[in-house]
Amino acid sequence: MDSKLKTQNSKLEVSEDQSSPPFVKSWRSMYMLVVGELALLIALFYFFMKVFE
Repeated sequence: MDSKLKTQNSKLEVSEDQSSPPFVKSWRSMYMLVVGELALLIALFYFFMKVFE
């Protein structure tokens, strides 16, 4: 059972070239970008809701 678990875990290891996000310096920056975009979309949709009600 342990050898099967070790085999599955070895498949989940991240290679060196995939350790950083595609177009920002760190994963923290990537998460902040996603949260910022979400906040912007929420504000934009709220604005549209108020204008077109």
